[in-house]
Amino acid sequence: MLSVLTDPNDFFERRMEREERLGIPAFIVLLGGALGGVSTFLIMSVLVESLSEIQAMSEVAYGAFVSVMTYGSLFSAVIISLIMWLVVAAVFYGISAIFGGKGSFKRMLEFVGYGCIPMIFGGIVAIAVTLQLVQTLTPPQIPAGASPEELSQIIQEWSIDVARQPLSQLSSALSIIFTIWCANIWIFAVKHARGITTKNALLTVGIPVGAYIAYALWQLLGVLVSASAL
Repeated sequence: MLSVLTDPNDFFERRMEREERLGIPAFIVLLGGALGGVSTFLIMSVLVESLSEIQAMSEVAYGAFVSVMTYGSLFSAVIISLIMWLVVAAVFYGISAIFGGKGSFKRMLEFVGYGCIPMIFGGIVAIAVTLQLVQTLTPPQIPAGASPEELSQIIQEWSIDVARQPLSQLSSALSIIFTIWCANIWIFAVKHARGITTKNALLTVGIPVGAYIAYALWQLLGVLVSASAL
């Protein structure tokens, strides 16, 4: 299966001879989402340290809040990864139809899932970077009598400060690189799943992924400019 990383054209050409199956692609997407969620979980764990100081919050409320902030972030990452899998496959399916693409949506979904394998490696790298990041983070100072509005403002400002950290920016840059790796695989996934030329598959993948990368770079640039201005 790892041949999809080294020779995606041959991999998908051979997969076309087999029955459509979503089990392995779904596992790939779920694993990538879970690994991505671990990074958020680690950062939220730092935030939770400061929440234990809030005396106005009852033990039950504190426990619920911690669960939402930590485990909720992990669960959300998994759900979002599934949604994005469907959205990406649907976008490629729709654009490829303009180029006369034929083939089932299930096949498109299957092949897009295989193309998400680089996200697993990206998730592992992100965890390694985040483990280094959390060692440098200082939990926000939250007054004991902070109101929900004040608490929300403090958390928001702390999150912005985390995003300005060099390691956070490195993680964002690496995420873009792994997305480009996925896009390279998706070109051949679309080519074979929809029976179109390599050129048209390149356009099908390049247009939406290029727009996303441009947006991600713009956001990263904004953070870099904001950080340098401090």
